[in-house]
Amino acid sequence: MRNPYNWQSHNPRVQIPREGVNQAAELMRNNGSAVLMGGRGMGKSVFLGQLKAELERDPGTAVLLVDAPPAALTVEACLGFLAESLGVAASSFSSRRLFDEYFARGDAPERLVLLFDEFDRYAEKGESVQPPGRGFFNDLEASRRSLERLSILAAGSIGVFIVRDVLGSSFLARALYLPLRPFLRTDAEGLIGPFAERRVLSEDVLDALFLASGGIPALLTYGLQELWKLEHEATADDVTAVYRIFERKYREYLRDLLSALTDPRLSDAPLRVWERIREGWHRNKFPFFRGLNLAQGVSPGTGRGTGSGARTAAQ
Repeated sequence: MRNPYNWQSHNPRVQIPREGVNQAAELMRNNGSAVLMGGRGMGKSVFLGQLKAELERDPGTAVLLVDAPPAALTVEACLGFLAESLGVAASSFSSRRLFDEYFARGDAPERLVLLFDEFDRYAEKGESVQPPGRGFFNDLEASRRSLERLSILAAGSIGVFIVRDVLGSSFLARALYLPLRPFLRTDAEGLIGPFAERRVLSEDVLDALFLASGGIPALLTYGLQELWKLEHEATADDVTAVYRIFERKYREYLRDLLSALTDPRLSDAPLRVWERIREGWHRNKFPFFRGLNLAQGVSPGTGRGTGSGARTAAQ
């Protein structure tokens, strides 16, 4: 059996239902707008895929998932890209014209749901003086408020705060914020199903995986991907080695991940990890993590990590 884990895939073979999908789906069924918040590696793209699949079960609902903005970062280019995706004539004036033409078609659905991934990239400056995020999404918001058949959800990270707090955004001011949480220990258990056909992962290995990854879905999947390659029964020391290799190979990715991991607006992973460490060391269960100095950067009682502690937490 080939390795079922791929930590870099937006459509992994092994995945579990993400918390919040049903809440987001219900909001999208009722002319809502929302922002899915999560740092790098938190599974925003997987969440959007699950949400799209859920909504497409509804008769009369069409879902357009926009993976990324167009290369030319202007409001006009964003509108043109949206028009092309919907199969209607482009308009450089407003999205309302696009939607009016779209819903006027004989085969138009009862509801259109727009899902935007990579919201942070809309906050980057392109050919225009201002990033397109503010103008484009404010225009979409104006259309949504006048069209009950339209719903919008965007997924992003730190860039959401740039658009909201620096540029200002009527879309973000009205949208419901849906934070993506790190996996719980029970979620981690749900990912190890394929191992049942090869070998059992011990409780100590699962604890090590959960601690070393902080419950971050991408990091947890990476650990399972590498443990799958072993010819022997995995140990907690193998987990430590796996994440040390990750730090050496993916330093830039880890840096971006940690900037979000330590931002309390995006993640409560440090708190969850600290609580697990306290439980484990109280029972003297995790001696292998002493080599990682995992607890040195975590403030007891707060779960907030310092720079060095946050770095080793992801190792």
